[in-house]
Amino acid sequence: MFKKSLITILGMILLVFTACEKSGKQETKVKENKRKESIIYSLNASPTGIFNPTVSNTVIDGNINGVVYQSMLKFDKNLNLISDLASSYEISKDGKTIVFEIKDNLKWSDGENLTVDDIIFTFYSIASPSYIGPSFGDIEKVRGAAEYKAGKVSTVEGIEKLDNNKVKFTLMETFAPALSKIGTELIIPKHIWEKFPVNMWRNQTEAMKNLVGSGPYKMNEFKPGQYVKLERNEYYSGGKAKTKYLIFKEVNLDSIEVELKNGSVDIADISTLKGIEIEDLKENGFNIYSYGLNGIEYMGLNLRRDKFKDKRVRQAIAYGLEREMILDRSIDGKGNIVDVAILPSMKFFPKDGLNPYKYNSSKAEELLKEAGWEDRDGDGVLENEKGEKFEISLKLANRQNQVNYIAPIVQNNLKNIGIKVNIEVLDFSAVMEQVVGNHDFDMYLMVNMLPVDGDPKPYWHSSASTDEKGVYGWNISAFENKRVDELLEEGLRENDDNKRSVIYREFAQILNDECPWVTFYNGNTVKAYSSNLKNFTPVTFLNMLDVEKWYVEEE
Repeated sequence: MFKKSLITILGMILLVFTACEKSGKQETKVKENKRKESIIYSLNASPTGIFNPTVSNTVIDGNINGVVYQSMLKFDKNLNLISDLASSYEISKDGKTIVFEIKDNLKWSDGENLTVDDIIFTFYSIASPSYIGPSFGDIEKVRGAAEYKAGKVSTVEGIEKLDNNKVKFTLMETFAPALSKIGTELIIPKHIWEKFPVNMWRNQTEAMKNLVGSGPYKMNEFKPGQYVKLERNEYYSGGKAKTKYLIFKEVNLDSIEVELKNGSVDIADISTLKGIEIEDLKENGFNIYSYGLNGIEYMGLNLRRDKFKDKRVRQAIAYGLEREMILDRSIDGKGNIVDVAILPSMKFFPKDGLNPYKYNSSKAEELLKEAGWEDRDGDGVLENEKGEKFEISLKLANRQNQVNYIAPIVQNNLKNIGIKVNIEVLDFSAVMEQVVGNHDFDMYLMVNMLPVDGDPKPYWHSSASTDEKGVYGWNISAFENKRVDELLEEGLRENDDNKRSVIYREFAQILNDECPWVTFYNGNTVKAYSSNLKNFTPVTFLNMLDVEKWYVEEE
């Protein structure tokens, strides 16, 4: 086995020196600029309040969880794994065993000690038979985890406490992303969450309003639909955060420029603003920062519905949509059209072999006719042989680019090929409940946010699909394909990147052909922020990178 030491990089204190003459000698004095007490980070949707990272399922809640909790390892700006709670790790040459050693004297934000027992509790909870969150796939290769989840055994053989500072994970087989998946799992406090049944964690609103974590910030106040106010955690092992309060404030996108200019927010996502609006912010002294988004804007189809079971219908919808127009109008062209749900920036993205589904309404009509859909009564809406109309709903959250641009284009394009689309705009939590939780939808709009390792199994393996009401299934469209299952499992067993690329290329080609989603684009994230905000340098996958170092100088 080899040992890789982890070094925590200490933030440098910025000092401004002024020189002056005194008694004929030059003397250096320190000038300390005053700092604002709070940083206000704009959100375009309200957090759902699921502030337990093991059961959280939204990016917005995830940003908050990411600064309240820690993991054993974390990613730096170059996406290399570095220390967080762990001081070091050992991994075997075959990748089947990993030993983490955690730092001494770690504490939770309530002053209780953070120990290996908390880490073991977190992973045991994820493997619990009653666990209903999205993270079991991260540890399913741990020896005994599947048996524990099935209720066949009382312990997870592959999770072992070696001593008060070391925990060992043993895998059944080589699992390429094991180190990043296990190492970056956010750890929760046993003394808080052991009080509640695992399957009831999402309902523990009081526990989540009074968060106990170990990250740079802790909960101060949560006002649903308004803001989340976090306060500096004095027990954070990474050093004292430079700013006392970090506030996540919900702001309507229509008023984001006004909020920035009047100082109501310090940081805002302006990806949906037009070029002229961004230039105006520049002229008003705001810094503009752009980086690749780790997500894909898409429209999902419900393969549980009879209308969508025929692949030709799904392909027809893809051909019938003007995706270039959607890109240009929704984010002013700041991104790239994608033809499959894999980020172009990922090393396994296929360079060829994908159908680009160029806009072709004639091709769409031809495919629909082949599938048995024709306008039999001349009213402009297709019917099948039973006389059933091709009328469907499109559910989406109240996001400006989806409401003002994407949904109307989809509605108009599909009307032109004989499909009637009814648009349903809901708040984000309702979309999550109806679409992901209850599987009650025809089509929906969403952004698929992808993890650093790019493992597609949580979204496309048949085991990630469910028809049970109230059970969140991340294979949202209920896509099932035996060959895809085989490829996804094979890809996780293969450590050779060249061989993995071949595996994922075949997977991408099948997904592209089956078309359970119509993928639109991978956009750029564009942030506007106060010129007085310092050390703000997020990168793809890491929106809150080095948040403890952020601060705003007062003018």
